[in-house]
Amino acid sequence: MSTETAGMATTTWGQISSAMSRGIFNLAYGVGFGVTFPVVFVAKIIPQENCIVWGLIDGAQIAYETANRDQKKS
Repeated sequence: MSTETAGMATTTWGQISSAMSRGIFNLAYGVGFGVTFPVVFVAKIIPQENCIVWGLIDGAQIAYETANRDQKKS
């Protein structure tokens, strides 16, 4: 492989790597603010003292405990 080809390959790989890094950053940013923020916002609006919220909390705790138990078995 000539030095010119090696230089082009290095430049191309750097551009691909940079584009992938920007894409991953933008995806994480979009998830962080495009998904998480609205979900937390809606969760804060819902009244805390009702049967639906208590059921969600109980279900989340049971799911968490089940996942930890299953993980310890592995």
